[in-house]
Amino acid sequence: MTVGAAAGLGWFLVREGRDKADQWSSTIFGATAAAAVVVSALAWLWRRSAAEPATAPAADDPVRTVQGPPLTVSARLEVGNYLRIREDVGSLIVPRSGHAVDITVETSGPQAVILRRMEPVVLSRQPLPEARPVHHLGQLPVRRFHLWLSEDPPRLLAEGPSGFPFKVTADDPEVFALIAHASGELVRWRLDLHWTCDGRHGVALIDLDGEPFSTAGLAGDR
Repeated sequence: MTVGAAAGLGWFLVREGRDKADQWSSTIFGATAAAAVVVSALAWLWRRSAAEPATAPAADDPVRTVQGPPLTVSARLEVGNYLRIREDVGSLIVPRSGHAVDITVETSGPQAVILRRMEPVVLSRQPLPEARPVHHLGQLPVRRFHLWLSEDPPRLLAEGPSGFPFKVTADDPEVFALIAHASGELVRWRLDLHWTCDGRHGVALIDLDGEPFSTAGLAGDR
């Protein structure tokens, strides 16, 4: 209680008399004590709310973190013929149009994975420089697809009635052989393999250990 409030209370006691003063002083002191309790409680609540970190509201749809594709994918070239391309600093040997790319897809877990589709992605095209054929013995592919790289967008076509989607399991992998075609171009490319597994979706990138595939075709090559 302040000095002014105490002086006012003393004047009031003299003016009203002892009995009424006792009654009024009890009321005033009780109200003052109650107000002090309320103020203290509010201060405690404010300090507690300031000390607690704010929490973000929960999202309506929980986000499922995808750790990575549940697939093991490997690629291997099956080449019968090459082209030796002359460059400014030497020559470059590139698989000739008609070569195969064998792709083996296996699961890395117990769940089956649905392979929804496979998309070729061309990274670069350029007119073919001076080139000459170089022969090399290759092998036949396992499951054949034809990849037309000079079309825009590039086209992947199954040889025969069987095409995507395919299912791979721990006991039943798939092996794909892609026959790459280019005409009058040097094309660098990769594959995007779209998959579905246990409610998740993703894309597995297929290349040669981090480097793109390269395919060169003379004018008229198919």
